[in-house]
Amino acid sequence: MSLETAVLEIHGGQPLNGAVAISGAKNAILPLMAATVLTDKPVVFSNVPQISDVVFMKKLLASHGVSVDIDQNRITATNPRPIPDDPTISGKFRASVLLLGPLLARLGHARIYLSGGDDIDSQGRPVDFHVTNLESLGATVSPPIRASLAEPPYIEAFAPSGLTAPRQPLVLAKVSVGATQNTIMAACVASGTTTIKNASIEPETLDLIKLLKSMGAEIEVDKTQRKIKVTGKDIATFNRRTISHTVIPDRIVAGTYAIAAVITGGNIELQMGNFPDKTILDLQEAEFWRLLAAGVDITRTRNGIRVSRKRNPSTGQLVPIKPVRVVTRPYPGFPTDLHPQWAALMCFANGQSWIDETIFDKRFNYVEQLQEMGAAINRDQSNRKRVNVVGNAQLTRSLQPTVTVEAGDIRAGAALILAAHARNGITKIKGLHHVERGYEDFVNKFTSCGSRNRMFFE
Repeated sequence: MSLETAVLEIHGGQPLNGAVAISGAKNAILPLMAATVLTDKPVVFSNVPQISDVVFMKKLLASHGVSVDIDQNRITATNPRPIPDDPTISGKFRASVLLLGPLLARLGHARIYLSGGDDIDSQGRPVDFHVTNLESLGATVSPPIRASLAEPPYIEAFAPSGLTAPRQPLVLAKVSVGATQNTIMAACVASGTTTIKNASIEPETLDLIKLLKSMGAEIEVDKTQRKIKVTGKDIATFNRRTISHTVIPDRIVAGTYAIAAVITGGNIELQMGNFPDKTILDLQEAEFWRLLAAGVDITRTRNGIRVSRKRNPSTGQLVPIKPVRVVTRPYPGFPTDLHPQWAALMCFANGQSWIDETIFDKRFNYVEQLQEMGAAINRDQSNRKRVNVVGNAQLTRSLQPTVTVEAGDIRAGAALILAAHARNGITKIKGLHHVERGYEDFVNKFTSCGSRNRMFFE
């Protein structure tokens, strides 16, 4: 049943304790699925998150003629089509643009319908960087075209004679994860060597590169210089064998449940499977040191990481959460996708803090909802990229024992769920269909840690 009409009623004020299995990364699996277009051999994924965005990507790939078996996590792109059968699927799904590069590389032609996804950027998540880089590789890309008012606009790209690496490096004006990934996938079959500067070095991008290299791509990464070098191969290189790939754990999901432990004064083990310590540290480093600064205990366990609030060694009482200011940055900086959840945590800290958002200028649509719950949080009047927070252990400014709020995007929804668990009183949360796009089985996972909740449908 769709969660569009669902309401999650949370009775807060209780610590959350338990263990949560951290699913594969949403921001990794979508480009990984897109990359399967480069080969007609099966690609088998493990640790795939069971989220609605994966279902959308399955439908999008199927619309392009790609066989996807979610039960077996198996994808085969035997005869992909450049133009999808159903444009409404692509138009509802922002990650559809990730198919532009691989379709162009394999078929020399791609049509991608635009829009969809979270509304967190005033410019609507433009695809300018994607287009500019593909044009530099020799593609011809149309401006957005709208065939009818009933269909979303689309862009169409052609490279009938193949793609060719540019003589000069491609320098991104600002770090773009999607544009970096699209360019890498296209450059894998371009003649010559393509160098991308100011590239994304997010773990999810590196996971894509790992898959592409296992397919036969030649890619070098200089993380210190943010430089990626791709030497093109013949498309036949990618058709030699079946590929198996394990998706990295979702660092944003892990950070969210870590905050759940801290904000409620609980204790949660984040189970991340058999990944090495270094992989987990690389995934979570930006979050970990800020959690430590806020007064949190983090210990390595056999299966992952355990997170809890510090306690006073003399009294055994929980130590108050310390206010910690953050600025969102591309990796290895603090992730924008954890900004709203961090804001929720700071609402319960002992003092003042602020968050500067440098990636998405409409990331703040959670602020009014937290205000409804009693939080002292406001947009800065002189710096609209900043939100100011005055921590309050119980959000006592709320005069209503029961409040109703609504999530406007994935991470805003996560922030409201966190605050609802920490707040004394009852919180009813709508807009849960946004949350299920990025969080696997989130209601049951919170319930397993002691959440007192019920879901009903309006």
